[in-house]
Amino acid sequence: QVISAQAVYKSLQIPFLVGELCSTMGQSIGPQERGDGVTTLPWIPNDFIEQRAGKNHEKRAKCMILLNQVAIFKKMNGENITELPYPPLPYQLERAEQNIHGAWDFINLIYQGNLLEKLNGGRPEIREFPTAQLMKERANTNYSGAFEAQKVLNELALIQRVNGSEPAELPFILNDTRRERAGKNIDQSWDFQAMMNQEAMWKKLTGA
Repeated sequence: QVISAQAVYKSLQIPFLVGELCSTMGQSIGPQERGDGVTTLPWIPNDFIEQRAGKNHEKRAKCMILLNQVAIFKKMNGENITELPYPPLPYQLERAEQNIHGAWDFINLIYQGNLLEKLNGGRPEIREFPTAQLMKERANTNYSGAFEAQKVLNELALIQRVNGSEPAELPFILNDTRRERAGKNIDQSWDFQAMMNQEAMWKKLTGA
């Protein structure tokens, strides 16, 4: 039975909550559920994130990424997931080709679709975008966009792993300070949460 895409993450029953609050643009989003990283992701999107994923919100793509991660992880755990709950929108596909604010999150959404297709036995074309070299350079800095670039490169590593190649490790792992900050009132919270979720996916794929 194919699970309804928009309802993918609603079926989760997580036994405990994180005590910290996350925010976006200074706005509290409330407590987020925490998973065990094995049967469920470390960070589970809440209703606030789902609402922002469906609206013209500055951080819409970051919310979409988190919700898509739930669907992908459920597929990794053997569930019949054939579609992303939040595939990239037409304007996001167009802007992914441009070096503009938010473009790297749009590329991440595209690669999430590629990853799910690979997990379902497909052979998607993995595109290289015009900003690929800049992303690689920015990912190793402390400049704006570094974490968005790191997420994209991690997503590519996940695809490569499913594709049969053997990357030795996930390219970017958060340090303890940033893991702690994933649940705090900072602008990068959702990037950090997504990267922790990527680490859980990597461990699922590698059996670590």
